[in-house]
Amino acid sequence: MKFKTKYIFKGFWLNFFFSFFILLFIFTLKSFFQIFDLIVKGSFSFLPLIKFFGFTILSSLEYLIPLTVLVSSMSFFSTLYSDRELQIFAFSGISKFSLIKPLIIFSIIFTLFLFYFNLFILPLIRFANKNVIHQLKVKNPLSIIIEKEVIRDIPGTTIYVEKVLRNFKLKNISITKREGDLTIFLKAEKGKV
Repeated sequence: MKFKTKYIFKGFWLNFFFSFFILLFIFTLKSFFQIFDLIVKGSFSFLPLIKFFGFTILSSLEYLIPLTVLVSSMSFFSTLYSDRELQIFAFSGISKFSLIKPLIIFSIIFTLFLFYFNLFILPLIRFANKNVIHQLKVKNPLSIIIEKEVIRDIPGTTIYVEKVLRNFKLKNISITKREGDLTIFLKAEKGKV
């Protein structure tokens, strides 16, 4: 392998992994806060939470890998440009296409992987994640209740809870249920699940 190709591989992969972990952190931040909230409520066992978090990470790969390739390529080439290494390569007689060629090969490999991943693996991951969420909701109905957020997971019913306490007690509850043309509205200062 030529020195130039090794240099490009090393620079690209360094940027790739750095960008991947930063974007992974950003993409999983919401689910991390959801898991943290459920742990604070003390309403779940640890294994289903790890499954949920793992499936969330895997399902975010469809967006994460293309963004990582884009960000790492832009970062790598902007570093080459700012350090004037592109000019050194040009003065040495190395064309820009030969610099981009390894990255094009990486992009094709990632594209083929994502094609297979999105068509065959991702639907299974999303189905497994929905099963984990459904099992958590069935085992613990408190899991669908989020403070100061309207919940529409139950068909024909909306629930709003201002405060969820650790001992399965609720404060300031509003429930709206539709049955045909009739709308039933319930409001309570306190409640318990």
